[in-house]
Amino acid sequence: MVTNLYTPPPAPHWITDEQTFQAISRLLDTFVACSLKQTGTLPAIPYDETWLSPCLKLPVDSKPTGEAVWQPCLRCASSPIPEGLQKAFDIEIHAAFTAYFSSYWSEGIVVDSPWGQLHLIQLWNEQDEQMLGENLIGHLMMQKKKRLSPTLFFACGLAESVICIDNSSGKIVMELPGKAPHKVLANSMPEFLQQLQPTLIRYSD
Repeated sequence: MVTNLYTPPPAPHWITDEQTFQAISRLLDTFVACSLKQTGTLPAIPYDETWLSPCLKLPVDSKPTGEAVWQPCLRCASSPIPEGLQKAFDIEIHAAFTAYFSSYWSEGIVVDSPWGQLHLIQLWNEQDEQMLGENLIGHLMMQKKKRLSPTLFFACGLAESVICIDNSSGKIVMELPGKAPHKVLANSMPEFLQQLQPTLIRYSD
């Protein structure tokens, strides 16, 4: 376990769930601290000039060859995903979900948890954001068709399971696509995030 004296920055004005903001801030900071301790550098990712991000730490006036280092960075505005879902389905999106995706730009990270290894979805750039929004619309449309209570996924688990927030209660649940949740993992997003330990396994591997 990496320990530090990290103090999360103040939550942006569009974040109403301060605890979720602090929890995701601390988790991402721990991830970066693990990379610095174990490799001596920031996390690295294969460089793709067609898939850029505010997270990339690029050399001035040059392009990296092979890989580039990156670091999660605070967003300058809220993600449009929650508002888009609200308009499409006439539902109020849970504040914890908004805080989770409206705090940082970041590559996804792989974490160890009491429920096995999980892949936490994050948003790398606006194109990534658009694709996630479309996938969430499809997810909610399928739930509406099957008369299931709305959940919003934000991570992937083992055996095709997805980790979601119950949009009504804020509880974190595990479910299979198109099925009702079969396990409650935590009573809130902060409680869930506090049980995770980042690894240096690449999200895209």
